[in-house]
Amino acid sequence: MKTTTKTIICGIAAFALYACSGDNTASPENGTASTPTGNDKGVWQISLEPSEEAAYIESILEGEPISNMISVDPMECIDDTGGIDLCPPYRVKMQSGTVLHVWDGFFEAIYCEGASDTISLSVFLHHNTITKRWINPLFTEDDEGKEAFRDSCISEGGRITEDTESTIACELTLKPLNTDKEYTPPPEGEISLEFSFHYNDPSWETFAAKTIWACRIPAVIEE
Repeated sequence: MKTTTKTIICGIAAFALYACSGDNTASPENGTASTPTGNDKGVWQISLEPSEEAAYIESILEGEPISNMISVDPMECIDDTGGIDLCPPYRVKMQSGTVLHVWDGFFEAIYCEGASDTISLSVFLHHNTITKRWINPLFTEDDEGKEAFRDSCISEGGRITEDTESTIACELTLKPLNTDKEYTPPPEGEISLEFSFHYNDPSWETFAAKTIWACRIPAVIEE
């Protein structure tokens, strides 16, 4: 099986990269997002209209396939001189934080970045092992979300490898799709396509929605 390469020009997932244009103006197909603003860390932020925000979130909740047979080219933007350069990361501004979605074939993650805390959900493929990690500094001692994460991990035949006040992680061992041969990992630092691994997270929508929700709750202003 050949490696599938997906090229993303001025686009990450669906709506996050409207801002790829020479004048840095964001223009989605339906509606108009605000002009992105940057900071000294090279991070760009954009604001979406309610309908655009809903579509952006929906695209994230669908999740992406995780596979060692998929590679995603770096995002490219047109700079101020008309040349091609790599796009900076884009955050979508919401009611109480910014949301960043990342996918590159073997890794997918969503980050909700608030004023003081960052909540994240990630799925990572390394050799034949999937690691799912959910980080939330706001977890409570008997958090229902963490309990649901544990149950989901066990239902997939996985094992909890980390369970602290702010982090819970699950590991799953995958079987190769294209052969009945026993899997042997390649030498350290090398990539082998002899074995094909593919994973779609059945619980991604559930925990991604909980992660994003933290950035959609209106901020409470104390008098």
